[in-house]
Amino acid sequence: MEEKADAEEGDAAFLAEVLGFLGDCDHQAQVPTTGGDSLLLENHLLHTETETEALFSSFSAPSAPSASVQEPGASSCNAAPAVTTKPPIIAREASGESPLSDKAERRRAVWNAQAAKRRARYRQQLKAEWQLLRQQESELSMELSDLQKAQAQSKVLRRSSLALPAWRVITALQREKRREAETQHEGLRATVASQAMVIQQMKGLLQQMLAVAAPEHFISREKHTVGLESHEIALFEAFVRELEPLYAQTDEVTHPHGMKIEPTTFMTYKPICKRQKDTMYYESVDAMCLPFDFQRACRAASKLLLSVPEGCQRFDGVNDLENKVAVKYLTKHRLDSGETALMVTYCVTKMYWEAERLVFVWRGLTEGQGAFAGMHSNETGWLVVRPSTVKECKPSVKQGGAGAPTVLENCVRFVPMHFGGASNCDVAADRFAEIIAKTGEKELGEVTQMLAKLLVDAGGAIPAEMAR
Repeated sequence: MEEKADAEEGDAAFLAEVLGFLGDCDHQAQVPTTGGDSLLLENHLLHTETETEALFSSFSAPSAPSASVQEPGASSCNAAPAVTTKPPIIAREASGESPLSDKAERRRAVWNAQAAKRRARYRQQLKAEWQLLRQQESELSMELSDLQKAQAQSKVLRRSSLALPAWRVITALQREKRREAETQHEGLRATVASQAMVIQQMKGLLQQMLAVAAPEHFISREKHTVGLESHEIALFEAFVRELEPLYAQTDEVTHPHGMKIEPTTFMTYKPICKRQKDTMYYESVDAMCLPFDFQRACRAASKLLLSVPEGCQRFDGVNDLENKVAVKYLTKHRLDSGETALMVTYCVTKMYWEAERLVFVWRGLTEGQGAFAGMHSNETGWLVVRPSTVKECKPSVKQGGAGAPTVLENCVRFVPMHFGGASNCDVAADRFAEIIAKTGEKELGEVTQMLAKLLVDAGGAIPAEMAR
């Protein structure tokens, strides 16, 4: 503690002497300082200490520091210039003046040692700050690199997230289209299988019929009955299986596009040629009003359509004989040219009772013989019996009987087909379709007249249009 106190006293005395000496010095450096700038002030103090050290070093022992001092660790812009000018004291000694005392020299040596320590501490502080800055630079560079990588990844994720919804939508659409295509493909396969079976059965039936008898042996259906073969039974069974799907289409075919056909006083049969994709078919849709109540019309229609005419062969292998009938009959038709067209017809009819209507669905096949060998007509029909609405029938029809009139809606479709064995198939197919249309018109007229007769027998009157 005493040494420290002595050192402080020596420093204070030495500082007073230095201040007095610097006041007498002619070459004292004038260094401007900037208020508020701590770094420039510290450099100015260092330069002053360096000049002072260089000044007093000329009086020190040979072991004293060199007169030219440059601070290590400082930049070139802050480096102090070397002091080479001889101080005034040296000039005084050269002129013969007495040197300073030993006490002053010791004080200067102590002051120089302390200044060297301060400079060493300052250099160490600069090195520590420099290392800290280098470390911070490295850390910030790594952080910047991480941020740049994260930003790049976020851009990639943003792009992928924007593209993902579109990809999902496209995938969903493709999956839906694939399901639709698979469903359509399955339906087409089932249709092809069913049609192939029908074609095979019709082909076997045609060959069998051609081998049994000549065309001239066929007579009208009222006088001839033919036994059923195994392939004919298979054909009837196939028709029976098709009735349920046809019944499900009743509203669609009787009310096309959701529109009802305005009923008239008599039923007409005028098939119109239509085309669906690659299939050409004929369709006749019509409706008529009966001046009888719904229950009486239903009884007459069921009695007429489910009966077996004389000369027809009935197939009893079907279930529910009360509501279903399957018949086969032979007919001949005289053409305008005087020729006779012979036909073999297979037909299955089924009746469906509902709360407010009665539906008949039938499936038929007509085979040509003789000149029309190989020609076929694939027929499907619907007949709906229902009560009429308030404004549906004419006043003359409403006055024909008691109660609300009854409406009959009829839809018949047939597809002409031909197989190998027919010559001039295009001409023959047109003639065959014409014969089928005339036959259907004739049969519809007969059915209408028979229905009117049944209604009259049950009690009531009919309009003059139905009596024709």
